[in-house]
Amino acid sequence: AKEDEGRGPSKMVKEARKAEEEAAEVESKKAKIEGAVEGGAAKEDEDEEAEEDETEAVLNDLRIMFKEKNGRDPTEEEVGMWMKQMQDAMGGIVDEDDDDDDDDDDDEDD
Repeated sequence: AKEDEGRGPSKMVKEARKAEEEAAEVESKKAKIEGAVEGGAAKEDEDEEAEEDETEAVLNDLRIMFKEKNGRDPTEEEVGMWMKQMQDAMGGIVDEDDDDDDDDDDDEDD
């Protein structure tokens, strides 16, 4: 009977350690999944920012070419038309507010 009692707590200790190891493994997997999800969200944010930067660069190039060809800056309506065309081509990714960042007062008094 004493022999069984000696193994009882020892077995319980082993089971507790095994449970702790399994819990630690679950936590590790959970942390990896959460990191992947957060990393994915960060990647999406980076991709969105890159698309916005690229869109703004294209708009700036269009403004420069327009001015070289027409001798004046494009109107807000013309830039808005370009934005609409870019949205249609890109599936609506372009932000509408990008068109008035640096030319709010151009040609309004002319």
